[in-house]
Amino acid sequence: MPASKRVKWTPERKAAQAQRCRQIQPWRRSTGPKTELGKARSSLNSKSQTYKRDAQNFSIIAALVGEIERLKQENGKLLEAIESHELRSEVTTSRTNPMKDHQQKAEIR
Repeated sequence: MPASKRVKWTPERKAAQAQRCRQIQPWRRSTGPKTELGKARSSLNSKSQTYKRDAQNFSIIAALVGEIERLKQENGKLLEAIESHELRSEVTTSRTNPMKDHQQKAEIR
């Protein structure tokens, strides 16, 4: 039933229902599942929330792992670009100033 068509429980209706429940006491006649199938289903009730939580955690972890892999690829490309830029700048620097290497060697001695 759509939420817009639901009947709102007024405080009077809630009080009347509570009074009926106290008179009838349905919890006294509730015996739980009687068949083996019903007992098996009932025994899984406590685990269903755990499974749902684990599934949510798994989906979060999977999303994080995917994001980590994406960042690794992105950073790998950035590192390659930086390294190639550094190599190019080293090559460019040595070409533009051929005496630089000679001067550095002289300073070391």
